[in-house]
Amino acid sequence: MLTSSERRVLIFIIVVLLVGSTGVFLRPVPAQETETDENFTSFPINLNTATEKELIFLPGIGEVMAKRIVEYRIRNNGFKTEEEIMNVKGIGKAKFEKIKDQICVE
Repeated sequence: MLTSSERRVLIFIIVVLLVGSTGVFLRPVPAQETETDENFTSFPINLNTATEKELIFLPGIGEVMAKRIVEYRIRNNGFKTEEEIMNVKGIGKAKFEKIKDQICVE
């Protein structure tokens, strides 16, 4: 049987090991380089030529919205103006204001 002092030391060691091992799980995971990162050049992004992966770089534009933009572009033979992006479901005036300086139509 363990003495009271030995039990305290054993509990202390167990606590230290448990606390120390949680640090491994709390470390930030380094970002992985993706094909999109390598192929992306710069802003402004041309709405008439950008891929879905490139459109995702715009603030507030995720995969679903990028897909909608490309589908709109196909259905309407491209964008004539930057403002026309507001015709895409989910892009209103507020979102347009956030991205207007990062997009172009050529």
